[in-house]
Amino acid sequence: MDELRALLKLSLPLLATQLGAMLLGLVDTAIVGRLGEVPLGAVGLGNNLYFLISVLGLGCMLALDPLISQALGAGEHGRAGALLWQGRYVALLVCVPLGLLVAGLALALPWLGIDEATTAEARPYLYARLLGLAPFLLFAATRAFLQAQQITRPLLVAVVVANLVNAPLSWALVFGVPAIGLPSLGAGGAGLGSAIVTVVQLAMVGAAVARLPGTGRAPVDVPVMRRVLALGAPIGLQLFAE
Repeated sequence: MDELRALLKLSLPLLATQLGAMLLGLVDTAIVGRLGEVPLGAVGLGNNLYFLISVLGLGCMLALDPLISQALGAGEHGRAGALLWQGRYVALLVCVPLGLLVAGLALALPWLGIDEATTAEARPYLYARLLGLAPFLLFAATRAFLQAQQITRPLLVAVVVANLVNAPLSWALVFGVPAIGLPSLGAGGAGLGSAIVTVVQLAMVGAAVARLPGTGRAPVDVPVMRRVLALGAPIGLQLFAE
């Protein structure tokens, strides 16, 4: 029962965090749907393509979960903090080729049989989402570090704040605010809003980590980065295949 209580104490906030993340997508869909079926279809297509590529990087970040937990279990808190930094370096490294893949898919939409109207809406959405790729992977690395230490409150607070920011921000970017000179960005505005919200979440969890001991900046450790990639790449490929 002690183990079960500990498991529930850790998992329930994470469950709420995942539900909050799903709510972000639901709100964006509801807002873009008011533009019509073509923008809605473009955002759905763009989101699926973006997720298809970004999960390759997410897999690399998921490799941090066992590595950081192992370090903490051995009482090596300094090594756990160093692993977080190596994960951040890996995130920045992999987002370059992954970003090029997303951009390439955006350019290739006509050759994939996508009609001109949908392509015109999906491209700006994908380009805007690219701005959030690095923050997304950095957030995943930071989340792994906090979860391993059973610190879930910052994750929950971050997703609540993200949802409070997302709805009005997405509405303003999609439809524009003429009073302040903000033009309507359509589907691209939804992508930009998602990217901004990801930065907000990263900033909040990053601030929480910065207050923890042993999380000072660590130099690049190529062997450790290779280990993260060696463990994470198969995870990313599994997610990609699924």
